[in-house]
Amino acid sequence: MQKRKTVIVDISSSAEALGLPFSEEDWKATPSSVRRYIIEREKTIAELLERVKELERIVEKLLKRNSSNSNQPPSSDNPYCTSRASKEKGKAGKRKKGHGGVRQQLLETTKEHHIYPERCKCGCCEFKDIQHYYTHQHIELPKIQLEISHFHLYKGKCKSCSREQKGYVSSECRTGYGSHLSAFIVELVGIAGNSRRMVQVFCHSVLGLCISLGAIQKVIDRGLEAILLHYEAIRDKARSSKVNHVDETTWYKCGGLY
Repeated sequence: MQKRKTVIVDISSSAEALGLPFSEEDWKATPSSVRRYIIEREKTIAELLERVKELERIVEKLLKRNSSNSNQPPSSDNPYCTSRASKEKGKAGKRKKGHGGVRQQLLETTKEHHIYPERCKCGCCEFKDIQHYYTHQHIELPKIQLEISHFHLYKGKCKSCSREQKGYVSSECRTGYGSHLSAFIVELVGIAGNSRRMVQVFCHSVLGLCISLGAIQKVIDRGLEAILLHYEAIRDKARSSKVNHVDETTWYKCGGLY
């Protein structure tokens, strides 16, 4: 049998102070045990009413949620609550308001130009109370110039044993393509999802680099080998986790949506 929770109540208060629909004579004539029980029930009812109001606010907030104001998918939207407003709005002939503009953030400057007023319409060229009023930002790509190093290799014979010895290129430069260029090519293929042919065209037209499809593939293979340990660490972490969240971002592979 469930035990009742003991609550200390003040039964000496008047019925009017407690908000009870009794006269003072009837309230004082009521046994103390009954008065205590009534006060306990009134407090319980007040708590439950407050809880109901809180749940109503939560339900109202949840009913307003859809794919446009939360992370839930569009398939979960109520089909009976989305079309009427848009149809009526379309019939009224009103144009949709555009999205609010986003102001360009000022980046760290590499050059600064201070421009002052030159000539007034009246012909005067002298001004007073000069003060700054606006900063116009102009963004430009620097001229892309590849850093190309030529390693001239020499060989010679040992004066002691007459054996021929050769100079060799270090392992960092042996592939012919540096780490920054290789990472850029892997980024174009992996994250951007471009084909090898598109990367080849981009390298030629933008970078001025003539590179074969086979060389691009070798760069990609070396990039995959470099990130293999990190990939396996992510895989092991995901498989060992108790909860995994699904990412709804689309991904195309070989022309197909996965």
